[in-house]
Amino acid sequence: MNTLQDLRATLDAHAGAVHDDPVSARVAAVRGRARRVRRQRAGAVVAGAVAVVVGIVSVPMLVDTTPPVPAERLLAGHVAPAELTSLGYTYQFVEGVESGDGNRASLRLLRADGPRLITWASDAEQVLVDTPYDRTRSDRTEFDDFAIVDGAESGRWSVRARGEDVGLAVYELTDDLPPGAEQDGVFFREQVDSEQLVEAAFSEVGDTELIFRTTLPEGDLRLADFCSGVPEDLWINLSINGDGGSASSGCDEARFDAAVGSATFLDEGDAGAPGETVDVRVWLTRRSLGDEAVDEAPGARLALGLYARGEPAAQVAGWDMQPVVEHEGHRWQFVETATSSSGEDRLAYRNEGGGNLLVVGSFSRIGRGSLELVTPDGGFERTSGGLGGSDIRELLQPGDTVTMRVRTRGAPVPSGAEFGLAVYERLD
Repeated sequence: MNTLQDLRATLDAHAGAVHDDPVSARVAAVRGRARRVRRQRAGAVVAGAVAVVVGIVSVPMLVDTTPPVPAERLLAGHVAPAELTSLGYTYQFVEGVESGDGNRASLRLLRADGPRLITWASDAEQVLVDTPYDRTRSDRTEFDDFAIVDGAESGRWSVRARGEDVGLAVYELTDDLPPGAEQDGVFFREQVDSEQLVEAAFSEVGDTELIFRTTLPEGDLRLADFCSGVPEDLWINLSINGDGGSASSGCDEARFDAAVGSATFLDEGDAGAPGETVDVRVWLTRRSLGDEAVDEAPGARLALGLYARGEPAAQVAGWDMQPVVEHEGHRWQFVETATSSSGEDRLAYRNEGGGNLLVVGSFSRIGRGSLELVTPDGGFERTSGGLGGSDIRELLQPGDTVTMRVRTRGAPVPSGAEFGLAVYERLD
């Protein structure tokens, strides 16, 4: 191999014997690493997917546990609440109806053992409420207004709206009581109007006399009396320390709320000084203010609640106006007064606001005349009595006007005559 040609010939002759295993091994190794990397990455992706799935499973699911609304309480697209409250009492849903043709929902109620509430809802801004005894408008249309129906009342109640459906629901009184004092179903609420219960006393069935001792609070007093099972020919008498007696006949046994109804009002000092301990007596007699209680009255029950009236918000015609009063199952808060001027025979008041108002009329010293409260629909309430009176009530809707006027049969209005209104807005 002395020449280049000889070298090339030798290389060509041995070319088939040359082995490239190291190169093949390196390529195989690279491919192997590539496959392992891909498997590891694929495994990582799968593991990640598993982790994600596990993560999803481990996150608590937000489930709505609110119980579904019963179909009977879904009325005209609005949900009637399961319960309503009025003056602390709880009422429970019992039935509901929807309007048909004419956008009127109507139902007939029979007499019942206790009071009921009727409430309504509609997409309309205002509804018209018809009861057996009057007609009113309401701009509360989300089951947030109601009419209270006494257990002794029966008849047809209806609610209608212009161009919209109406839902009407009925609620009955439950056994849940607000704070107060109770014995054998006779109950005095702790708070009535602006008054606070000081003490309540109850007789046993068949007793003809109830006596209890109490300490007089400051301010004026109201003594709310209750009786049941008393024969019609007997009188119910009341006195404090034997003085200031009063008497009445007949019992309002249908009253579920003993705190309202028959009552005796006493100014501070009439029954004794604040802080003084006195004996309060209620007893049954054959004649008015007889001293001796009758021997027996089987089934009779007597009860008395003593209330402190607190400070008045204002005076109208010499009568105290309470800061808060109750009317038709709602609480109303004092706003202002409107009073007559000397010699005037009438006074008008217009509701210029956007919500309903309650006006309470009072008068004094109108002589032989009578006082009329002319209602927005043109009707009127008339009362007479030279010394005066109070608590003539009327509900005013926005834009309504009420007028008080004195009728003196052609004679001039007495110079000392006073009359006026206390105005209240709804509190609840």
